[in-house]
Amino acid sequence: MAPKISLQTVLVPATPTSTVERGLLVFAEDVLVAVVMQLDASVTDLDLHGRWYLETGYGPCAQPPGTDLIFSTLGDVQRWVLERCADMQADVPPSAAMVNDPRPDTARRH
Repeated sequence: MAPKISLQTVLVPATPTSTVERGLLVFAEDVLVAVVMQLDASVTDLDLHGRWYLETGYGPCAQPPGTDLIFSTLGDVQRWVLERCADMQADVPPSAAMVNDPRPDTARRH
């Protein structure tokens, strides 16, 4: 069965003094597997405007340094992630579920 792919929009400053750019966190079964950025007017090649660039990949979507992947559409991004994450399961280890709560466990301390 194919993993559930979900996208979360984020705004990211390209440089400390620039405007923000649109990016997406890409999740497979609630596990972050990639960050893609939409290429905008700051890109000199007009053919790339509006396309999606793989900023970084994790786990099955990790790429060797220097690999530049550009996708024409979000559908292309999702298909690429599905191909790489085909074997992922929905099971999240118990230790990963605890990451959501950064507070120390004070209930056990007396």
